[in-house]
Amino acid sequence: MPKLNLTFDPGAPLDASKLQQLVTYLNELDSQTFKLTSEVGSLANKNVALRLISGTYTAGTLTLAGSAVPVEVTFENGRTLITEPSAVLTTLETSSATADVTCYLKSTNQRGFTIMVNRIAGATAKGSTTAGTTTIQNVKIHYLALAKLDI
Repeated sequence: MPKLNLTFDPGAPLDASKLQQLVTYLNELDSQTFKLTSEVGSLANKNVALRLISGTYTAGTLTLAGSAVPVEVTFENGRTLITEPSAVLTTLETSSATADVTCYLKSTNQRGFTIMVNRIAGATAKGSTTAGTTTIQNVKIHYLALAKLDI
């Protein structure tokens, strides 16, 4: 493309030939510019999807007693992260009104993770703890998993 001399003098009328040169130059530039298509956007979305997965895993009914219960969570629709997760954020949802539980992450892989669910022990008037058996219904685990970026 030719180099343009498009200097304009302050206060002087605009030169129509210079404006036409500018329009021609911009049209040439536009015709030679790489066009981003929806396919490129789709590829970008797929790349993001390999690095971040969120969803809900239905665990159903859990019976909790004195020790933690493992729940194996597999990402929805067979999705996998590009690497093992660097972080997994989880929340528990249940329809049981008296659910007093805690959870922690035991292990992770590219296809999912294992979360340990445990009942929180209560204290008695005599100073001992209670951790009797309880059943919680309709347990759902909401998660957000982020892949490690050191590829």
